[in-house]
Amino acid sequence: MKENTRTPQREVPSTDTVVRLLRLPDVMRITGLRRSSIYDMVRAGTFPQAIPLTKVARAWSEAEVQEWIASRIAARDEAAA
Repeated sequence: MKENTRTPQREVPSTDTVVRLLRLPDVMRITGLRRSSIYDMVRAGTFPQAIPLTKVARAWSEAEVQEWIASRIAARDEAAA
């Protein structure tokens, strides 16, 4: 009898939820940031990391980018209060 040596799988999002991925030009358009700023912020841990699609292609979760934008708005509002 062979022992199960498979690695546990991460939980897969519900099929009811559509996960949209954004390529770099879309992220730049939505955020108003330049490529270098996005990658600098990813390295600093202040912007969502890209998701590897292939060896060279990367994309960002639209939800994570929108959450980042919302956090910037919240930070602005807290500073103004």
